[in-house]
Amino acid sequence: MGGSPRPIAIDLDGSLTVADTGWLMFRRMLLRRPWHLPGAARSLLKGRADLKHHLWRTVPIEVSTLPWRNDLVAWLSARSQEGHALHLVTGAPHPLAELAAAAQPFPCTGHGSLPGHNLTSTRKAAHLVEAFGARGFDYVGNARADLAVWALAERAIVCGGDRRLLRRVRAVCARVGPLFP
Repeated sequence: MGGSPRPIAIDLDGSLTVADTGWLMFRRMLLRRPWHLPGAARSLLKGRADLKHHLWRTVPIEVSTLPWRNDLVAWLSARSQEGHALHLVTGAPHPLAELAAAAQPFPCTGHGSLPGHNLTSTRKAAHLVEAFGARGFDYVGNARADLAVWALAERAIVCGGDRRLLRRVRAVCARVGPLFP
């Protein structure tokens, strides 16, 4: 087996962090700036990516306060030492993705949603296939929306999730593991 180790793409919400950054920002807006709720509703009419960017502009969160999944961070640090390129690819707003990637103890690039382009599910899968080719990457995720990505990954790394999700992951991806509870 020659060449560099496969790159690893990592989801943010529910995977690298146990939190959902969209909900954190929405809750923060309700508590600290509820007068922005009509603007958030107008943004949602344009799509989820626009809502996420509205929330980010209105009530950005500090990445240092996010509850990181420390076991996954340690595993990714070890993979980085082995030469795997790490890429945080998330539906969270792109500026948040870049900050979250920069906050990691390993080299990592950040790719997130842009207004009008929610980087989730099939759009995330297409992004990764364009960058690395089908089966040219491993993917760390935690949700049904990630099934479209796992279907095109060489290996599925699953964070959380129940037995039903794990069965579905195994149905779309031949190599599964490690698993992070």
